[in-house]
Amino acid sequence: IQHMYKGYPSEDQDVINLCCYGKIHFSPLKFGMMNRWIYNDILYTMEKKVYELKEIEEAKESPAIIHFAGGVAKPWKNLHTAYADKWWEYARQILDEEEYLEWYRRAEIVTRERDWEYLKKRLEKYEAVVIFGAGKYGGELPPVLRKWGHDVKGFIDNDVAKQGKEYNGCKVWGIDSELLQLDSVAVVCSVQKHLEEIRMQLIDKGVSSERIVDYSVKNELYYMSLNPQYYEYEFRDMCIGKFGWEIDG
Repeated sequence: IQHMYKGYPSEDQDVINLCCYGKIHFSPLKFGMMNRWIYNDILYTMEKKVYELKEIEEAKESPAIIHFAGGVAKPWKNLHTAYADKWWEYARQILDEEEYLEWYRRAEIVTRERDWEYLKKRLEKYEAVVIFGAGKYGGELPPVLRKWGHDVKGFIDNDVAKQGKEYNGCKVWGIDSELLQLDSVAVVCSVQKHLEEIRMQLIDKGVSSERIVDYSVKNELYYMSLNPQYYEYEFRDMCIGKFGWEIDG
């Protein structure tokens, strides 16, 4: 409890390893196999340093427990993630038909809303855009949005240290900015955590939910977590954001 608010990257594993150091025993890798390790060679870089080759191959070929680690890798949020088909196979056995169809429908929507193409369509009716979050992921957006013909007005950020300054050539405003009152301006939320809290904060400031569009980052970690059958589709979609390419089939 004392350590959980200290900002470790992995609040659960990091705190457990820190507090229980010297009293930890290891189970075979196959009982904690992350889905982002299954369809690539990343585990082989840990051979001899952490795992033996036999243990790695057994875990990749016959995983016993799949760990859907991270928001991008959860089957109920992303149908394209590795072993999502297996998760939904068990979900069908556990849920009744109506529940299953409802949860699957929600997953389809969330999966579709991750696409750059979806973001582009959501923003079509807006001439101007502000980006919530003057950080790494928000900084990737202005060049793409400008290619699409949008006037990027700047960033909104809760960090007072950033407000009034420039980030990636754009002005950073606070949550009370008059820009948020303009119905012609869409708000693209680039923050990847606490999205519901941010959405409610914006709504409290008078921003309609229709004007709030989430930006879901697709990076190397996201790609590593995919089912191989979606590699080509996701690569093409990621190139829309990276290079401004279009999907044409």
